[in-house]
Amino acid sequence: MARKALLVVMTATLPFLLVCKNGPIVAEGALAWRCKLPDDCGGHQGPAMAGADLILVQTLDSLYAVDKNGNVAWRTASAGGGWRVPVVSPDGLIYINLRDSVHGWTFLGAVNKSGQVVWRGTFMSEIVAVDKDSIIYGTWPSSVWARRREQSGPLWETAIAGVYQLAVDSDRLVFATTEDTVFVLDAKDGAVLHKFSPGGLWITEVVDAGNGQICFVRTDTSFYTFFVTQLDGTPVVQLDFEAPWTVTSPSVDHNGVAYFGLGREMLAIQDRAIKWRYGTEGSIMCQPSVSAEGCVYFTTWDGYLYCLGPAGELRWKYAVKVSGSAPAIGDDGTVYLATADSCLIAICGKGALSDGPWPKFRCDNGNTGCGR
Repeated sequence: MARKALLVVMTATLPFLLVCKNGPIVAEGALAWRCKLPDDCGGHQGPAMAGADLILVQTLDSLYAVDKNGNVAWRTASAGGGWRVPVVSPDGLIYINLRDSVHGWTFLGAVNKSGQVVWRGTFMSEIVAVDKDSIIYGTWPSSVWARRREQSGPLWETAIAGVYQLAVDSDRLVFATTEDTVFVLDAKDGAVLHKFSPGGLWITEVVDAGNGQICFVRTDTSFYTFFVTQLDGTPVVQLDFEAPWTVTSPSVDHNGVAYFGLGREMLAIQDRAIKWRYGTEGSIMCQPSVSAEGCVYFTTWDGYLYCLGPAGELRWKYAVKVSGSAPAIGDDGTVYLATADSCLIAICGKGALSDGPWPKFRCDNGNTGCGR
């Protein structure tokens, strides 16, 4: 049996925690591996995980599956389209937009965990969410719809133009967001249950905050506002901030703490107040990912992947060619990130993904967009 070891090494900037887990000593914040992909990863919004063993990255022309040792397991050609986020359904299928090789059109399709195309739809979706019953929700061109893969027509279709964010919560409600309006739909029939506009110029993705509440950030010309609201839009929390250049969608952990990037600051909100705020040298680029240990991961424009601790302290940062990709967090704490130089990298982190209502981009490692 391998002996477990624990060692703290002091550097010039911060302590690195070295942990041995039945094997070689690995430093938290250190690069585990880097996988160079032949296609452009630019514009990719976040890798997905198909189980514990495969990490998925959709490039401009292909879907790549990389194993936990950093080797390409397979590649599915002709994957692409505007929605560049692989979505892993609870039934194990991986939804992507497939490009028709003859006409160049794109259609929603599904591949299995071996990379084989098992289904091609006859329609495109700009955004995809999949609930716990593997029902697919999508948008195109001016409506929101729900369907089962094996059925030719939709279960329902509701006319809403301009939807750019779509999510499903654990109570079978669908949140469709336009630039200035939030629609709450019944997932059974698509009926509009609530509709409200918080004002301002536009709003970020609406995420499940737990306890029958949602949260988002509203932008305006002079200030941005963080909201937690009831489903009908009644504010529970409303905090104003001076308007920066950038803002991210919020993530919510298992303690009900909400995190979001505001310009060059990462903020944590709990109990209607700012729990902590951490300043960075570059604007924050992606929605944060939160681990069960309370570690908060995100990237910045000046080229770093950050890890903050539960109190907002810097644990480590790692220099990367940043893209808009949000990190995924494996069950062993490994952090996966697609970079602007067409690489998938694995960094040693701490703790699996939080089991909070919405702990990362698209909620979970499958990028399902379905709350817990």
